[in-house]
Amino acid sequence: MSAEEVALAYKQLWMVERAFRDIKANLELRPMYHWTEKRIRGHIMMCFLAFYLEMSFRQQLNQIAPEASYSQVKRDLSYLKAVFVKRGTTSSIIRTELEGTAHLAFKAVHMQVPSRVLRT
Repeated sequence: MSAEEVALAYKQLWMVERAFRDIKANLELRPMYHWTEKRIRGHIMMCFLAFYLEMSFRQQLNQIAPEASYSQVKRDLSYLKAVFVKRGTTSSIIRTELEGTAHLAFKAVHMQVPSRVLRT
């Protein structure tokens, strides 16, 4: 391998390792002890899918708002809550207002922000 290929491979390895650390921290995962090959493969697949989704979202976010911070968008999105409310025979789901850059998460994945009140 050329020096450039080695450097690129090392950078990709570093990104994967960082992503696994981030995924485990973000999802608050604890160490997993699997004893069967089927469970080990399943765990690795779930980690890979989580990594893929995060990287895909980061790329889409970067395309629509290069100046936006993934961490800030994720933090602002974490403030979004929904509450089920029932009054008599009427029930609704009411969401909180979007904070800061949370709207960019919806824009990045080409989704419309849900209505504030949804009748169920």
